[in-house]
Amino acid sequence: MRLYNVLFCGLLLSQSLFVDASQSFAPSLSKPALDQQINTILKEFNSPGMSIGVVHQGQVIHLEGYGVLDIVSKRPVTASSLFRLASTSKAFTSMSLAMLVDQGLINWHDKVIDHIPEFQLADPWVTRQFRIIDLLTHNSGLMSGAGDEMLWPEPTGFSREEIISKLKYLEPSYGYRSQFGYSNVFYIVAGQVVEKVTGVNWEQYVQDNILKPLDMRCFAGDIAPEFLTNVATPYGDVDGKYFAIPRNGIFGKTTVSAAAGGMVCSAEGMTKWIQVLLNKGRIDDKRRLVSEKQFNQLTRSHTILSISDDQQALDNTHFRTYGLGWRKADVQGFEVISHTGTLSGMQAYLAFVPELELGVIVLNNGSNGNARKATMQTILKAFMPAQQGQDWVKTYKDIQQRDLARYLANRKPPVGTGEVTLSLSDYAGQYHDNIMGDVSIVLKDGKLHIDVNKMVNMKGTLKPLQHNTFVTQWQNTNAASKMLVRFTLGVDGSVSQFQFAPFTLKKRKNYAYKDMVFKKQVSDSGVGQ
Repeated sequence: MRLYNVLFCGLLLSQSLFVDASQSFAPSLSKPALDQQINTILKEFNSPGMSIGVVHQGQVIHLEGYGVLDIVSKRPVTASSLFRLASTSKAFTSMSLAMLVDQGLINWHDKVIDHIPEFQLADPWVTRQFRIIDLLTHNSGLMSGAGDEMLWPEPTGFSREEIISKLKYLEPSYGYRSQFGYSNVFYIVAGQVVEKVTGVNWEQYVQDNILKPLDMRCFAGDIAPEFLTNVATPYGDVDGKYFAIPRNGIFGKTTVSAAAGGMVCSAEGMTKWIQVLLNKGRIDDKRRLVSEKQFNQLTRSHTILSISDDQQALDNTHFRTYGLGWRKADVQGFEVISHTGTLSGMQAYLAFVPELELGVIVLNNGSNGNARKATMQTILKAFMPAQQGQDWVKTYKDIQQRDLARYLANRKPPVGTGEVTLSLSDYAGQYHDNIMGDVSIVLKDGKLHIDVNKMVNMKGTLKPLQHNTFVTQWQNTNAASKMLVRFTLGVDGSVSQFQFAPFTLKKRKNYAYKDMVFKKQVSDSGVGQ
């Protein structure tokens, strides 16, 4: 890695406020120009609000809110406004395990079954070999997102114990440790390891041992009502018109997915986390959160990641890897360690560059990921010699238009006659899958109504497409994507089971619900229920 000398102009007041707004934020970017750019980003990428913190050379040089918390009251976003961190929570889970390694309570290469005996995967050999470190590296052999159906759309009806009990039904798509496959469910298992070892749940451990020592007003679990007065509302948009996404809001209750993506924090709180990261786990001259040895284990490369054409073109990237709760890449010659967090209506992005002593947190309450990308590029590249002055709003607007054109060109929605083989009543009944549990399909007012019992936001109707295939029409249209429901007939011509499939004519090897077969239940009398 090359180390560049970076000039930083401007006097600092306290930790975050500029004495003179005309002074430079970075070598190629003034603070007024940054403020203008962020406001442009909010407008162009349909994000109601954003909170940003920047740490450089041991100081918080920028800490500010932009836009609004919600479009009704139009209360302004501040540096202390609370947002959901989504998957940037994962680094707190890996950090908690590193702390336990430091204490000698676990070893990275302990077998998971030695701490959670009920842990079981589809392959018995992999079950026996699976180590604690494997929970964090995303190379288990499962496809990306396997098991997410038990977590989202929130709220889920599954407990963490139930999720672990159902991992054995997820079929691997690749060999063990052979390639990257992003996993949320294994981070939930990692959180349960913390509980098994310490005797307190993951939320309490993180609150007491990470957030409290750093004096971060952030939350791993439940939030007291007095701290819920300055929270962001999540939003999506259709053609520039906002709609709230309350299922992903902040209501003060812990989520089942907490260790994978359920934490809540502010930009102000996250700057304290960034300072510890830039100090390799050191809090101050007398205290460490974790040893430098274990911090290096968290941030070293463990799994190889692919490099997209955009990453190569925009960042001159030659390598990308995954550590333990962190992604790594070279960006214009600098090592950048980062992670994003994505929920519908809540976006997070944290990146730090050790060689530049630079760290950035971006939190926003919109659903367009290009808002956080343009913001992060604007700030990071202002400290790097290459690409200073590039218009990142235009860059990502162009990428967005290109991606939309590609999507529309490749979009192949299924079409049919609107008539199915059997009478609607023949498809009605009670169905069961080993992973998702019970699904009810009832005929009411001439329509089939579907209810995935464990997931309150997966209720709706089934519209006939053709043959024995229907299309879901969910009551909460932004909670779950439209899907095909394909029924299978037995040898006697009656319905025996159904499966969900993507709403497309294109064949896909890996997709949500691929491991799930919902079998029609038969009553004691032998009649389908």
